[in-house]
Amino acid sequence: TTIGPFDVAKIHLVYYNTVAKCYQSCSTTVTVNKMPSKPDQTEPATDVDQQRNRYQVGEAIEQACALADRGQFSHARHLLREAITAIDGSSSGKTIFCENLKSDLQ
Repeated sequence: TTIGPFDVAKIHLVYYNTVAKCYQSCSTTVTVNKMPSKPDQTEPATDVDQQRNRYQVGEAIEQACALADRGQFSHARHLLREAITAIDGSSSGKTIFCENLKSDLQ
């Protein structure tokens, strides 16, 4: 559902018409229908959620490697455990894709 029209931009153009040999102008307004602030769908699509989890796993691994390089192994393990917990709490956490992500973190 939409809330109604929302003006995005008002454009006014002045140009020289070489055929009519005079300046001319035209105007228009760019309008879009505004969506409600909270969509009807509260859970993201499974594919989107899986890719979000994949991105977060990559970030967690990168940060954990940096911590491990500095000798902060317990903090690195903690980050990886937090990533597993986040996947478990997501809407796609029980899919095979996310189970594989979790196994990569263990």
